[in-house]
Amino acid sequence: MKLIDFLKLAVKGLFANKLRTFLTMLGIIIGVGSVIMLMSVGAGVQTFVNQQFELIGANNIFIIPGQMGEMAMMGPGGGSGGSSTGQATSQGGSLATMSTSKLKEKHVKEIKRLSSDILEATGTIEVPAKASYKNEAIFASLSGIDENFFAASNLAVEVGRPIEEKDILNKRKVAVIGPEVGEELFPGIDPLGKKIIVANVSFEVVGITEKRGTGGIGGNIDRVIYVPFPIVQSLTEKEGLQAILVKVSDREKIPETITLIKDYLSSELEEDEFSVIDQTKILETVNAILTILTYALTAIAAISLLVGGVGIMNIMFVSVVERTKEIGIRKAVGATSGNIRSQFLTEAVILSLFGGILGVGFGVLGAEIASRWLTTTVTPSSIILSLGVCSLIGIIFGVAPAARAAKLDPVEALRYE
Repeated sequence: MKLIDFLKLAVKGLFANKLRTFLTMLGIIIGVGSVIMLMSVGAGVQTFVNQQFELIGANNIFIIPGQMGEMAMMGPGGGSGGSSTGQATSQGGSLATMSTSKLKEKHVKEIKRLSSDILEATGTIEVPAKASYKNEAIFASLSGIDENFFAASNLAVEVGRPIEEKDILNKRKVAVIGPEVGEELFPGIDPLGKKIIVANVSFEVVGITEKRGTGGIGGNIDRVIYVPFPIVQSLTEKEGLQAILVKVSDREKIPETITLIKDYLSSELEEDEFSVIDQTKILETVNAILTILTYALTAIAAISLLVGGVGIMNIMFVSVVERTKEIGIRKAVGATSGNIRSQFLTEAVILSLFGGILGVGFGVLGAEIASRWLTTTVTPSSIILSLGVCSLIGIIFGVAPAARAAKLDPVEALRYE
């Protein structure tokens, strides 16, 4: 028999009971759809993270307190990168920093003097805080910055003006807010010139940053309130910085600049009190974590594929029993055990493969719907992998029923009622 003959017989056998065939494929459809969706979300998040790093700038160096393994990833807004979650301010309005950092303002000034290749150096302190305007209130991140922050982080002020040197020197209570803060506190109102209350302190809004979205490396950059560094320092009663951001003139200068910074900080601090890292190392770490999480979630979703495979095997065994007499007749007219085995194995593979194709469609549709809230990217590799696994499942779980059908004695099969 030719392959086309096996395909015709397999399709005819499957379409003889359409509802049962569909229900058998349902496990495969759900499994493949889940795998496609999870892999698309994982790939989308990785793409978004890379884009965020490009927005921050490829020639930046981050200095953080402690060792790299002990610290969370930081966005351009400071230690927590603009996260809107976390502990809120107490009723008294006091704020607390998240670590006992040994990084100080003097280190920022000295680092800037190390090399002419260092264009900017800036330190930040960032804490969760409650912000309010009249009857509106939200939880956001309060970030203490200096006049160099926006240039160093490549974050533009779209409306109004940035924090300036005179604001730092005079400790002016002015604020540059993220667009999300503006939308929630000032719905339909121009925020410029208005005063917001943060930690029981009144700040005049002088600027609004460009829209960046939720940062893949540290929370929502659009939900940050930037104010002069000395004010946040006085509110937290801490001298330590949560991060120092250094902007280098050329990416090729990063390795030697890192060496200079490490040598300087080693003379001031203990080795375990700071880490100097560039974006490449951060990106590699983040991508490695995201890849592991994506594969772990995908592996969990793939369990449903095994359940679907067991369902295929179960139905194929039922089909063998139901078609025992048909098998006897085919063997009586000359069909070999190999022909019977190939027929039932083909049916199992087609059942699994068709379920996989429908599952891919379901997964792509689900990823498209999820893209309204999350960044998703459906990759060709995820589709090819899913279909390949489906074919493999059809073969693995179809072997036993096919072997059982092939072993049937034609005489006994013809007698079967």
